[in-house]
Amino acid sequence: MRLPTGEPDEACWPPKVSTALAVANRNFIIHRYDQINRAVTWQTLLVDLPSWQASLAQAFIDAQMALEIESG
Repeated sequence: MRLPTGEPDEACWPPKVSTALAVANRNFIIHRYDQINRAVTWQTLLVDLPSWQASLAQAFIDAQMALEIESG
């Protein structure tokens, strides 16, 4: 199963998760990995991930249920 390409639908994301920030971080890490400041990356993860985890918890549950239904 592949995820859709293109910009994420902001309306589908929980309010505390910035899709623009998530996509920008992903793109920077993938395309400029030789310029990554590990201290800044780690600080970003420490600050942002806990709130993202809480905001996305239900989405992960829903995704798991969908996968279980799809696989029979």
